[in-house]
Amino acid sequence: MTTTGTIELAGLDGGHHTLTSEQLEDLDSRVQGRLLVAGDQGWNDAVAIWNGMAAKSPALVLQPTSAHDVAAAVGFARDHGLLLSIKAGGHNIAGTAMAPGGLTLDLSRLREVAVDPQAKLAHVGSGCLLGEVDQATQAHGLATVLGFVSETGVAGLTLGGGFGYLARRFGWTVDNLRSRSSVPTVRSAPPTATSTPSCSGRCAGVAATSGWSPGSTSACTRSARPSPAAPSGGARSGPPTCWQPTATSPNRRRES
Repeated sequence: MTTTGTIELAGLDGGHHTLTSEQLEDLDSRVQGRLLVAGDQGWNDAVAIWNGMAAKSPALVLQPTSAHDVAAAVGFARDHGLLLSIKAGGHNIAGTAMAPGGLTLDLSRLREVAVDPQAKLAHVGSGCLLGEVDQATQAHGLATVLGFVSETGVAGLTLGGGFGYLARRFGWTVDNLRSRSSVPTVRSAPPTATSTPSCSGRCAGVAATSGWSPGSTSACTRSARPSPAAPSGGARSGPPTCWQPTATSPNRRRES
């Protein structure tokens, strides 16, 4: 971070808050990830989003490398009343990954994928893109329900429900979410690790601002299924032609 003196950041109250260099150094000392301001190396990549027409510029970016970093940044934003946003894949068409004039957490360094082929589970970092998860699961002949575009972020896709080629057979992306670790934005709620097959209603916050989000998810675990067709390298060449709903499909019509 290359800044001296003070910096103005947008607040949740619609006003602006002045942070001193000492306060920024305090945040920097609590995290291992990079703290960036405009002009720093890597800034342009950190604030780039898919829809350039909706691009907005934050005043400060943190690139967390762990759940601890996420918790420290969320706590800092809460204590100072700062506008906070989360950039996972940055694919939201409205550009909500950026906090205009505020603090943005760029999760691009949280991209680890660990596949347990015996349990058929994929443990996915909140900064992962669909193509990265495809590559990791298909190495074991597995696939999980994701979307259609490999550069979409897994976190934002999950929050929106997530529809893709495997959805007719195995349900939506969020139906296959088995657990998630999150950092709440309210002081009274401790960090949580929830394991449940139906936590979709409690997982909001990955790609939203802290003004209405209950928290920020730092990792998640999802079901991985035997892959009907596993293209090499995670490439998506087109929809399969033989996938049919099964008796256990979550969205199968009930017989009357």
